[in-house]
Amino acid sequence: MEDLIARALASPEDDPLYVAPIGAITNIASAIRLAPEIVRRIVVVWLGGQPHHLHFARDSKLPAGVQAFDTAGKRVTAAAFRNVKTDKDVSLSRFKFTPPEGAQHIEFSDAGTKLLPSAPP
Repeated sequence: MEDLIARALASPEDDPLYVAPIGAITNIASAIRLAPEIVRRIVVVWLGGQPHHLHFARDSKLPAGVQAFDTAGKRVTAAAFRNVKTDKDVSLSRFKFTPPEGAQHIEFSDAGTKLLPSAPP
């Protein structure tokens, strides 16, 4: 989350950071909770998946919010979604995979998988 917050804060409001989470959407909610000012600097492109605690707007049937709970069932994070749009035309040039410093990543191909160094080639 620290990396997301730092990248968002470095992005100008008129050229926001586009984020396509591959993990739980609650990670984005947690980042917003820690640094609410990033809301004006990010656009979240949610690729799908429906957490168990996802709430939908009655009128539009679009996602309206999400909650996360700890193992004891206590709510630890809640986020409301605003300005939800579907099938928005977003240029692929907005998406570039840049792993956080020190992170490892795996390359998948027909030949198999291999662990790559922390910086992409």
